[in-house]
Amino acid sequence: MPFAGGNRNVASTQLTKVSVTFSDIVGGDIALYNLEEDQALVNVYADVTTVFDGTATAVTIGDPADLDGWQQSADWTAGTGLTGATRGAYVSTFKGMRSTSGTIVISAYNVDLGTAVEAGATADANASITYLTYKQITGLTSGDTIKSVTGDIYNTTATSFKGGVYDDNSNQPGTLLTNGGNDCVGELTNQTISNTYTTMSIPLDYTATVPANGIVWVAIVPNTNNSNYRVTAEGGSSYAHSVYATGSVPSGLFSNYANMLYSTANISGDGTNNVRFGVMIDTATVTQGAADIYLEVAK
Repeated sequence: MPFAGGNRNVASTQLTKVSVTFSDIVGGDIALYNLEEDQALVNVYADVTTVFDGTATAVTIGDPADLDGWQQSADWTAGTGLTGATRGAYVSTFKGMRSTSGTIVISAYNVDLGTAVEAGATADANASITYLTYKQITGLTSGDTIKSVTGDIYNTTATSFKGGVYDDNSNQPGTLLTNGGNDCVGELTNQTISNTYTTMSIPLDYTATVPANGIVWVAIVPNTNNSNYRVTAEGGSSYAHSVYATGSVPSGLFSNYANMLYSTANISGDGTNNVRFGVMIDTATVTQGAADIYLEVAK
């Protein structure tokens, strides 16, 4: 029967099954489905048939470029079957549900996070940080691949963070690392953490290679002034704690977020807040696991 305003098209849905194993992991993710323009992913179900191991404890299915997935923090190491832990559920902030231009690759991401190498504060103490902060990470293996940077956050509301990797210049951050002419930076958007010490991971748009000296500096900047980081207040030489950028030229303040990060580190001075930052090295930690993924797509 026609609608009062005339006929209109009604989309049909199609259920697609994709069987995957741990051997399908590439860069920590498993590509599942190419969501074409004007298609919408309306539901996802994950049936774990063989338990995964390693770091597959917080798997998300969606668009890795947006980092807001349909199925969030599903623990694929907990057990087999289509359970509450693996069943798709509506996520109001899901950004990649409908493709409006081009093709979106729907993936299971954060399946294999790699190996974390962190430095800095470990105690449960925090402080407000509203500016670009750098932390030196040492003891890395030359030639290893860095796929994300991490930072410990205690509290923040609706905040986006940019992260990047710099080389070392005499125990100071130097030049932003690049990959094929592309900056090794990434962004994590719209994060809310409520009074819980949480290790936030910012995937890099282009992976970074550890320099010959095995030293890098992780840089993280928020776009709001409401973030508290895990810190230890201390003194000493700059490489023992964080270096910061506030009133430097160009500015490292949160209000200048849109213009960061810079190809050469902008430094105001040596910080007294020893933050906890780190890198995720692209090493395989998942050695078993299989799942059937059911994707319901409206066309």
